[in-house]
Amino acid sequence: MPSEILPEVFVTNGQLFESQGNYTKALDNYSKALEKEPANEAALLSTASLYLRQGHLEQANEFFTKAISVNPRAETFNELALVQQKQGLHADAQASIGQAIARAPQSLLYRNNLANMLVSVGRSDEAVKQLEQVLAPAQANYNVACLHFSNNNLAAAQQHLQIALQADPNLVDARQLMDRIVSNPTTKTAIAAYQNAAEVYRAVGQSSAAGPVTTIR
Repeated sequence: MPSEILPEVFVTNGQLFESQGNYTKALDNYSKALEKEPANEAALLSTASLYLRQGHLEQANEFFTKAISVNPRAETFNELALVQQKQGLHADAQASIGQAIARAPQSLLYRNNLANMLVSVGRSDEAVKQLEQVLAPAQANYNVACLHFSNNNLAAAQQHLQIALQADPNLVDARQLMDRIVSNPTTKTAIAAYQNAAEVYRAVGQSSAAGPVTTIR
């Protein structure tokens, strides 16, 4: 009688089919591995990654979560967090990346991923604090500036670059990015708009503190 095919064989075959772009055959093999061993971590992770590659975020979330229930590794929490972020589940994503950081506190990758999540919801100062756990203050602010720059938020990027260069005037990468931003023809307009908005905000705050404004008609 032929020997029983082990789950690992199905996983290997699935990965081969996936590398060839045959996702249907790949998923079929991963599923067969899970039929034999539902808690097979390699099969769960391969299935999750395949779904993610295809843009099926809900299924990717499901299988990364199943893999975590088998083996709660930092790497898998990180993958789950990135999927949740793409789904718009910001609180869940931050909680998952927090679990990754709890297991690998010195990982710059995980801290940077959390910083990116925080920047995306307007919590730049918290992002800096997270990065300062593993980086010098100048480098932490530079990293946050890069995140803002990638989002085309030039005024915020410049603000963090100024802090970075105050902390370390010799930080070449920060200086180069600052020069690049300043030479951008749209930068002055963006910064002027940012400063104007800040002035309006302060003026409104001062008016509110002074009491209601009487309008002459």
